[in-house]
Amino acid sequence: MITDPPAGYLKAFTLLFAQKMCQALNDMCGTQFSINKESLREGTFSTPYRMILFSGFSGAIEGNYILSLDDRIALRIIGAGDQTVSPEKALDFRKEYGALLKEALNTAVGQAIEAPVKSYGGLSYSPATAVFGEIEFPDIMCACVIIEGRAGKMLCGFSLNLADLKTPLQCCRRPVNDSKI
Repeated sequence: MITDPPAGYLKAFTLLFAQKMCQALNDMCGTQFSINKESLREGTFSTPYRMILFSGFSGAIEGNYILSLDDRIALRIIGAGDQTVSPEKALDFRKEYGALLKEALNTAVGQAIEAPVKSYGGLSYSPATAVFGEIEFPDIMCACVIIEGRAGKMLCGFSLNLADLKTPLQCCRRPVNDSKI
């Protein structure tokens, strides 16, 4: 279960998530995105976009799958706008593109989480949450990659908190004193 070191996993899990996100957007909307592998980077999560969707997961490890984009890109994905749409007009469609992108994220996470489960054991994840503004993620390991298509660019991220690879059982386990038994 938790035998392999985390080195390399962060980028691999990020690329897998980005691939599943591209696939989900294509299946659900018919919009094609591809991964810009040169944009793959590690560090703390930051984004230039104000729309952030994320799905947290937990178990022996915890973290987030993150999707970040501009509202106008979301409009283009649902076919409701172009570059000239004002940010104010984009707000009129938040419910529609927010729901669609949350569902696409849920689909991508459901497929991508199989890889961390193979490495770290059972994990559960929460439904996607959308934030329209600023959010501060914890200062933990993260990798991000850009996916891009005719609609524009999005940032896919995968954050991972290994918590020193200790499960709750390992944290609470006390040594047994055989002399008192």
